[in-house]
Amino acid sequence: YFDRLQRAHFTECRNIAEWDTLLLCAKEVGLDVRRFQQDVAGKTIRETVYEELQLALKRNIQVVPTLLVEGHAPLEGAVSYPELVDWLKEAGVIR
Repeated sequence: YFDRLQRAHFTECRNIAEWDTLLLCAKEVGLDVRRFQQDVAGKTIRETVYEELQLALKRNIQVVPTLLVEGHAPLEGAVSYPELVDWLKEAGVIR
């Protein structure tokens, strides 16, 4: 879904803030559209997004994507695969 949404936004210049675009993308990737609508409208999703927004504000995160590993400097922005692997090794996530 994420990849389809990104393509809709960046390649097709669709407005991903519009409900119709979200539903179209969900349908095209084979999601259960009815369940998708219920989940997006539900309290759990709103609470999760709010909690993550508060965490981002608390940590002064201003770049997407930002990866966090406790005790290590964040990895911000688009990076190459080798850069990601190096960062994960330095953070002790992988060997």
